[in-house]
This record gives sequence, structure tokens and C-alpha cells, in this order.
Amino acid sequence: MTGTTKTTTVGTLLQFWSRALYMSGAESDFDHARLSDRGLAWMVDGLLVMFLTFLCLRPILWIVGDLLSASALDGLVLVMLLLVSGVYYIGLEAKWARTPGKLLLGLKVVHMPNGNECTSRGAVVRNVTKVLGSNPVSIVIALLMIRASPENQRIGDVLGDTTVVRT
Repeated sequence: MTGTTKTTTVGTLLQFWSRALYMSGAESDFDHARLSDRGLAWMVDGLLVMFLTFLCLRPILWIVGDLLSASALDGLVLVMLLLVSGVYYIGLEAKWARTPGKLLLGLKVVHMPNGNECTSRGAVVRNVTKVLGSNPVSIVIALLMIRASPENQRIGDVLGDTTVVRT
């Protein structure tokens, strides 16, 4: 490959990602949450989920902690983290359309296209995809999708007919 070909290829890729990141669709009727606000809410909620998981594990470990091998303990922590995370996100968003992190940052999850509060189905779908996409590559893809989507939706929002808005 010559220098000119490399430059052209890099330029083409940069133009593609620039269009993807700043794609503009139809005007939205929603006051969408900023990516930074969604990220901060996610971090607050993550800390709360870890704390709640610790609280749930404490009595179990007190009773059977000495009987568990290291790998069994790892498995127990993972299962408890998934359970607490599922109840936390799905339960709170289905009931109140927000988690404490979203409440703190003035955000809520709404149903598309009418803007009503998130439905139970929407809460389940958007959060199951969150668990499936909890690796670094999936997080980057989610960020790109939010930026590229006219309604600021990640894949879970698209599948669950939801979006996150400012209140």
C-alpha cells in the first residue's frame, strides 16, 4: 500500500465514523438525556448494585463461606450480582421509570413513541440487553449507537421501544 492509499483509506473511515456519530434523523419530540448524564447515572447505579450485592452476600457468606471453594465463591458472587442487578434495574424502571442514578441526574426512561413511562416489557428488554452487553466492546457499540440514533437509543432501547430523557 502506498502512502496515498493509506491516507485515502483512513480518510474514508474517518468520514464514515463522523457521519455515524453525528447522523441526524428526523427531529425528535423528546428532550434526550446527554451521553454524559447517562454515563454518570450508570456509574451511580453500578455502585449501588455492588453495595446491595455485598449486603445480600454477607449473611450467606457468614453461614456457608468456609465451606465454599474459591471457584464456587466466584460463581456465587456472579449469580448474586446478576440477580441483584436484574431486580434493581428491571424493578425500578418498570415501577418508576427510573433508577436512583437517573433520579439524581434528572433522567427517566420513556416508552416510544408516545413518551409515557417505561412499560414492564420495555424495562425487561432494555435491561436484559444491558447484561448481555456488559463487556468493553459492547459498551463502545452502545455508545456509538446512542450517538448515531436520532432518538439517542442503544440496542436495548430500540428493542424495548424506550429512550432516556431529561425530566
